[in-house]
Order: sequence, then structure tokens, then C-alpha cells
Amino acid sequence: MGLDAWLSSDVQVQRAVETLDAYGNATHDWYAVALVPGRLVEQRQRVWSDERAEALVVTNYLLLLPGGTEVAERDQIVIGDTTYTVAAVLTRNGRAEKHLSLSVERVA
Repeated sequence: MGLDAWLSSDVQVQRAVETLDAYGNATHDWYAVALVPGRLVEQRQRVWSDERAEALVVTNYLLLLPGGTEVAERDQIVIGDTTYTVAAVLTRNGRAEKHLSLSVERVA
């Protein structure tokens, strides 16, 4: 079983471009950088809460993409109807870059 068969999800990488609205406030418009296969693996979940507010759940994932995919920290990743934020592009040891490893998170 090759790497391509294991990357079973359609992943869209999006990057923000900053524009100004009619009032001069900065807004972000997202555009697609790449559409590639990928694999998302849940790593950990943290719950932030206090007695005055609802719980905030931050889930961290490992995302694998094909080598050479253009992606940077703070890009957005869209898989199905869910959007994730790239927290870090993880460095790889070795010469052959067959895939990229990313740390992504989702806040709910």
C-alpha cells in the first residue's frame, strides 16, 4: 500500500489576503492555494472553561499532505465542511520528502 492510497481525504489549502472594507478596517479574504489528498489524525483535545462561560474545545490534529505542497503557518485547511488552522509545519529528518507533516487545530 503506497502513500497515495493512505491519503484518503480531499484537502483544500487556503491563504488569506488582507483587504480594507468601506470603513478602512482590515478584513481577510481566503483563496485556494492547493487541492491535494491528505490524511487527518486526531492527537489531543483540550477543554478551556470557567464557571462563567461555556467550554471552549481546542482539538489538535496531525495532517499529512504530499511532499511539495505549498502550505504555511496560519493557512486554513478545509476538509469537507470543517475548517482547521495550520499551527505549525513540522520539520522532517531525512532527504526524501514524500510527505509534509502539519500540526493543525480546530476550535469549537
